Amino acid sequence: EMLQKTIETMRDEEILFEMKLENLDSDEVLSLVNNIYTSNEFSQSFVENLSSQCDGNPFFVVEVLRQMQEEGSIAKQDEEYVLMREDYRIPSTLEDVVHRRMEMLEPDAMALSEYASCIGREFERSVVFSFKFLEDAPTALDKLEAAGMIIGNNGIAEFSHAIFQEVIYKSIGDRWKSTYHKSLGEYYENAYKNKLDEVLFDLARHFSKTK
Repeated sequence: EMLQKTIETMRDEEILFEMKLENLDSDEVLSLVNNIYTSNEFSQSFVENLSSQCDGNPFFVVEVLRQMQEEGSIAKQDEEYVLMREDYRIPSTLEDVVHRRMEMLEPDAMALSEYASCIGREFERSVVFSFKFLEDAPTALDKLEAAGMIIGNNGIAEFSHAIFQEVIYKSIGDRWKSTYHKSLGEYYENAYKNKLDEVLFDLARHFSKTK
């Protein structure tokens, strides 16, 4: 709601320019693939299948290609990228891509991604480092950044796409979800004990999701 009000204010002040991105057609998907893999032997049928399965969504195309490469379905041979097997599988949904990416995470990175998802799409590093169930939260965050799921800028980090935060949050069991929110509520309570007015929303949101 606050974001929508901000957008409307920016429109009124004519400082916001909006451009709707259309889905890519098969030729544009081919161009995107060739830009990522500048020298490849991918068949036309593979590109068409990729375009169809991803419904032309550029983010989905990039994520699927990255996932296939990490799993070994795409590899470089003799200076060219090739499909390593004919029975490759293209993930059927974006959630499937996220789940498959999650399966490749080490336990500490997976745990931290769940904790971070309880904060939101964007979060302060100091907040996610309050995760008391890990001995080395900064290293776990580095692993998430290396996996392309988190991007950081100074003291602020965020999920590289909203779908990562949404899918990970939905996958957390109720018991752990309550535990994470309780821990986050306690962090804000202690870190802002002399200025609680600044974090009333955070306190209410996190403690309301616990017992």
